[in-house]
Amino acid sequence: MNNLGYTAGSILKKLGNWLNRNQTGIALLPLMGLGLSILGEKLVLSLFTPAIRLRFFAFASTDPEMARKLSFWEGMSLVRADMLLSFLIIPLIFCLLTCWLAPRWRIVIAAVFAALVQVIVILEMYCYLLFQAANSLQMGWFVIRWFLKTHQLASAVKRVHHILPAAAAANLLFIVLAVALALIAAKRRWQWLNEATLVAFGAVAALGAIAYLPSVTTTAWSQPLLKLFVVPAFAPSYESYRPDGRSVAELIHDYREAAHSPAPRDTAFTGAAKNYNVVFFVMESLSADAFDPARESLDDMPNVKEIRNSSFVMPRHYTSYPLTNNVLFSMFTSLYLVRGGGGTVADHVMELPGMIRTLGNRGYATAFYGYVWHGETADDLLLLRDIGFQEVVMPPTGDIASLKTFTGELDYVEKYDHTALLSIKADIRNWAAHGQRFAAGFFPEIAHDPYRALSPGNRKPILERGHDLAVYQDAWLGELLDELKRDGVLDHTIIVFTSDHGLRFNDPPGKDSPRSYVFDSFSTLNDTMLRVPMLIDVPGVLKQPVYVDTLTSHIDVTPTVLDLLGISADREREEGLPVYDPEIADRRLFLQMQLWGASGFYFGGNYYSRSAIGSVYQSSTLHFSANDLVPYDSAEARSVRNIVAAQEQNQNTLAHRLLDSH
Repeated sequence: MNNLGYTAGSILKKLGNWLNRNQTGIALLPLMGLGLSILGEKLVLSLFTPAIRLRFFAFASTDPEMARKLSFWEGMSLVRADMLLSFLIIPLIFCLLTCWLAPRWRIVIAAVFAALVQVIVILEMYCYLLFQAANSLQMGWFVIRWFLKTHQLASAVKRVHHILPAAAAANLLFIVLAVALALIAAKRRWQWLNEATLVAFGAVAALGAIAYLPSVTTTAWSQPLLKLFVVPAFAPSYESYRPDGRSVAELIHDYREAAHSPAPRDTAFTGAAKNYNVVFFVMESLSADAFDPARESLDDMPNVKEIRNSSFVMPRHYTSYPLTNNVLFSMFTSLYLVRGGGGTVADHVMELPGMIRTLGNRGYATAFYGYVWHGETADDLLLLRDIGFQEVVMPPTGDIASLKTFTGELDYVEKYDHTALLSIKADIRNWAAHGQRFAAGFFPEIAHDPYRALSPGNRKPILERGHDLAVYQDAWLGELLDELKRDGVLDHTIIVFTSDHGLRFNDPPGKDSPRSYVFDSFSTLNDTMLRVPMLIDVPGVLKQPVYVDTLTSHIDVTPTVLDLLGISADREREEGLPVYDPEIADRRLFLQMQLWGASGFYFGGNYYSRSAIGSVYQSSTLHFSANDLVPYDSAEARSVRNIVAAQEQNQNTLAHRLLDSH
């Protein structure tokens, strides 16, 4: 026994001599600076006082997980993983990888590593505070380009100017000072500093380990900051995504199992509108919170009221994703699309299966009318042609780079949209004259968020401005209906009237406040962004409105239209259902907006939302509060996270198979 004690003591003595001789503690000083900076940033994000929190998140919701005073050990649970990672695991790995180098080079490597990680953390903190989501560097670059193109970068960054810039500068300066001190100490061989640093690393790591002993309730913030912010930064983009080995048929089967969604089959309305034409009127960014044809009288919108009288009406209809190109993909293919990045959905020529291609193959003329994102980083024109549109009509936009269609004056956008409307009317007139069946879509941009005011100086609340824009477009719907009537085809035309997605960006109140591309709800799913108006008019089939009270989605548009037309072939890849299929009531409907920090689903009468950092909420409505938070480490929360993660994996793989394997 004495020999064992002697041997252990000798080993520890030799290890101590080696650590001193190689100035390991001094070499680790930059990593200590990084570790302390990480702890400081974690505290800033999760433990600041209510007064500071309200000022820090002046533009966003406060974090409900931090809405109560934490006990000491609950507070320690938020940083214990950071302590072990920053003061034990990373230093050990660093020592093992660099033990053969001279102290000066070890200091340089530690300094470069610490600075790189700190810059990434700072950038991701900005991204998190703007969108409540830590995104890949590719996505971050897209966001920066968007802000630069729309001239909104300054106003967006201004929203997080209270603490973060000062904290970021202080942390980087702290690391610089730690590096400078390390170089001086190495040159002068300050053994006392070497030993003190090693003791400090050991003490902090031990405290982190001790913090695991008490049994406390953990939160999403209990995860290490490096996992929350640095790992997502290097997450593979879709373009470099490597799927698993499942075939498309297997992926669809797995989706159906998870979603409790049956394969396509005949319904009570199959073929009820055989040989009808199809017209899509898809407004931009109009949330059902601003305009809801399922609940409003529509006295101010006579044309929408007219088509409602012979429509399937969906009061609980949701977009498939709050980005237009993803919506186009989902609406016309009946497939979810979990594809990160702001870039184009399709990046090469292919033939995507779906409604438009199916109708084109059956002799329909197919055309799209409206604005198309067509620039250096994305080409939705290619997507539309891959979907199967034979013609894409884009009126002249002027300077595309300025995004005037999104942010320009009302008169500019009105002229653009109405030019597209005149084009679709002319083509309908020509098709009708020649007995040609058609499927055409009109996609006006005038309601792009944040909603423009119809008159100068109009400072109505933003949702009221959105309603005004819906009323404005009712007149355009009237022009389209008049054209269909004149041409004698209205009674044999299905009209899908909806919006691509809801309100994502907010325009804060105040006389002189600039537009701010920041939505006012981040960490959870919400109705304002995802619920949209939806009518499917089937004249001659429906004699009165038919209200569908179950949840429906844009992935259901293609199955509904094709079922009404009596087309059953080549539909095995559909993930949606006809909106009137009774099985839709038992479906798990997925809701996603990863770009803005949350994904989730509806099932069994409840909505579930998973935030970007893993917090889980449950509610009977798509509005969540602190009371709806599910304990982070509960079985229910883990189940929700697993269901969402499996869906994302499944859809990423499916998208890869369909988009990149042609």
